Formats: sequence, structure tokens, C-alpha cells
Amino acid sequence: MSNNSLAGSKIYESKKFNIFRFSFFICLISIIACTNYGLNRQDLPDLEQKAGFLNRFDFFAREKPITNREYLIFLSWNIKVYGDSYPSYVSKLIPLELGSDTLLNKDNILQRISEPSGSLQSYIFNANYVDYPVTGLSVFQVAQLYEWMTDRYAENKLIEVGYLNSNLEQRDEDSFSLEAHVLGQYQGDVRKGSERSLADDFFIPAFRLPFNMEKSYVQKRNRYGKNIKAWRKYKMTKNDFLWRWNKAYLKKAENVIALQIGVKLYPLMSKDLDLGYANNNHIFHIKDPIAFYDHTKYVEEARGIKKNKLGRMPFSYIGKNTYGRPIIRDKILLASEEVSDPSNSFYWLVYSGAIKNIYWP
Repeated sequence: MSNNSLAGSKIYESKKFNIFRFSFFICLISIIACTNYGLNRQDLPDLEQKAGFLNRFDFFAREKPITNREYLIFLSWNIKVYGDSYPSYVSKLIPLELGSDTLLNKDNILQRISEPSGSLQSYIFNANYVDYPVTGLSVFQVAQLYEWMTDRYAENKLIEVGYLNSNLEQRDEDSFSLEAHVLGQYQGDVRKGSERSLADDFFIPAFRLPFNMEKSYVQKRNRYGKNIKAWRKYKMTKNDFLWRWNKAYLKKAENVIALQIGVKLYPLMSKDLDLGYANNNHIFHIKDPIAFYDHTKYVEEARGIKKNKLGRMPFSYIGKNTYGRPIIRDKILLASEEVSDPSNSFYWLVYSGAIKNIYWP
């Protein structure tokens, strides 16, 4: 073989190797990018994977927004648990109810759900749109919803692992909340003895709104690598953590969906509407994460605090610092200057990874 041929062969082999190195580098970058967009679910516990949560950098987000069905379950649970003793509280959970003083008892509230007033109620309390994203809530309603979903997620997890039996007969202060449970102020229907605390990795932090800097990643990709389209049907399945309460409160018979409270059924309206929500891609979010971490302290400082008449503690477990120490935050309603417009947004469930020291006073 001539020297020219040998040199040419070496150049060819060198080019092939460089092309291989470049292709490998591109492949590696793609894998890292996919991981950052939430396609890698290996670091999530099985129950969080089952519930549809994805890893979004240093926080976790569910891959679907909160739906009308979930809000109806939320209302049904509150009506059954608090409707007899605290109807004034439950009436404040009805979206855009200008005359909430007319909803004086549980029957008035249920009648309003069956006979909605205005376009927003007609969308949320509508069998035709039951699996579409909920919107139009007030800051108060969003705060109550997120707190309730946090409690139901923790309760469902305890039931799934065999610690609690399902209890659909909770009333008033004898109702499950995560913080009351870990501080020994709610026993429930215990199936077997087991000690759980916020210091271990069993409970996830309370659900919260995404921060301004996180909202662009919330609906970036689903588990299959596709962009998440907010406006569409999101049917509930057995993997959803609210499934057991869906079976208890929402009944379908003869193409009619109805709420069941006790033995009575309260059918939802079924009507097609001319809606403008289809173009809504806003994500309700917290503008300033620094402000969110005000009023925080370590969980040890909560000893001796008693739950209120609704069975809840005046603080939420929001996560652990970088040293693994549980942090709680006083339940202070977010001010309007701290959040985006809730009435023109969809709502996504997010919870924190380790809370960085820059946010921790």
C-alpha cells in the first residue's frame, strides 16, 4: 500500500471516530435534556409515579391540571364532612357565588350545584365538561383546594400501604389532615400500627402553586415526551389518588352524572356551552418564591399546637432543607400581589424537592 493510501486511510478512520464522538455527545445531551424535562421518573417513589408526577429539575409536578371532576369531589367531601356544622364555610367554596349568604345550609349548596348560576358555574358543574380543567377560582378557593388535596394524597397513601382503612364517615374536627396526623391529633381507622413522621421520606411536601420561574417547565413534556396540551379531557383512572372518593361521591346512571351525598343523588346539568376557555394556557403561579418562604419554622416548634374545629393545623409541611430537616409554614393566605390572576388560569399540582438555603431564613 502506498504512503498516500495509508495516510488517506488514517484520515478516513480519524473522521469516522470524530463523527462517532460527535454523535455520542449529541445523544448524551439529548438524554440529559429529556431528563430535565421530566422524562426520567426513576427517582420518584412508585406511588408518586402512579399518581402521574414528573421530575421537573428541583421540583415535582403532576402532568395534568386540576379538573372540574376533582373540584366536584372536593366540594362533595366538604359538604359531607362540614356541611351540617359549618355551611357558611362550605358556601365560600362555590365558585363565583356572589350571593353566598343565600346558601344557608347543605341543601341550598347542593341545589346550587344542580342548578348553577352564570357561565362559570355552568361550566364547572356540567357533566359535559366534568373532565376538563377547572378555572375561575378565587385565591381563597385555590388555597383550600390545595390544602385538601395534600391531605387526601397523604390519606390515600396511608391507605395504599395498609396503615389506615378507608373512612368515608369523617365529620368536623374528626377528619384527616396530614399535620394533625403526624402530631398525633388524628388516629382514624388504623389497620396496623406504624409510626410515620415528617422526618422520613414517606410523606411528600404540601402541594403548592408553581413559582414564576417554574411555570414554563410545568407542562413542557408528559411521560411520553409530548408537549402537554392544557385544554382537553383528562379522564380519571384508578391510578388517580382521588379515585376512591370519586367512586364514593360521583355516580353515573342513564348518561347522567350526579353527586351522591348520603342516599340522595344530585344530578349535574348536561349542556354544551360556547366557551372561551379553550385558548386559556395561563398557569396560576406565585410571583415571588422568597415571599412564599416567609413565616417558616422547623416542625419541632409546632409541638403543643392544637388543631382547629375543621381538624386542621395552622401550618403546612412544605418540605425539607438541604440537611433533611422538615420545615413548616404558617397558613397565611397569599396576597394578590404575590400571585398571578387566579380567575384566568389553570391550576397545576406542584411540590418541592429539597428547599435551597437561599430561601431558608
